Amino acid sequence: MERARYNCARVHGFRLALREDRPSDLTSASTAEQRSTMEKWERSNHMSLMIMKHSIPEAIRGAILEETQAKAFLD
Repeated sequence: MERARYNCARVHGFRLALREDRPSDLTSASTAEQRSTMEKWERSNHMSLMIMKHSIPEAIRGAILEETQAKAFLD
């Protein structure tokens, strides 16, 4: 089952937030490429956090600190 989750993450690009740091905040001068990169990173981060949190038993979920970045969640 664990291998299936890993493959799913790889196929859907969820690992981006685990490999790359969060891009710089967007500004009004940000390019379309920067906006696209941020959008992809935010989606990857959100989905990665959902997958990781779902794999934790409900009984101990409350004892784990809330993280907003998937990379930090693993630390």
